[in-house]
Amino acid sequence: MKQQRWKKIELIVDQALSLNTIQEQKKFIKDKCKDDHKLLLEVRLLLNAIHEAKQNNYLDK
Repeated sequence: MKQQRWKKIELIVDQALSLNTIQEQKKFIKDKCKDDHKLLLEVRLLLNAIHEAKQNNYLDK
C-alpha cells in the first residue's frame, strides 16, 4: 500500500475514533470515502479490528 493511501486511511480512522458512537463513525467514514469503495472497505476493516481489539482487551496488555 502506498504511503499516501495509508495516511489517508489513518486520518479517517483517527477522526472516526473521536466520535461517540459506532453509528456516527459509520456515517462519518461513508461521507469521507464517498464513492471510493475500496477506501471504505479498508477503513472499515481497520476500524473493526481496532474495535475488536478493544473489546477483547488486546490493546490494554
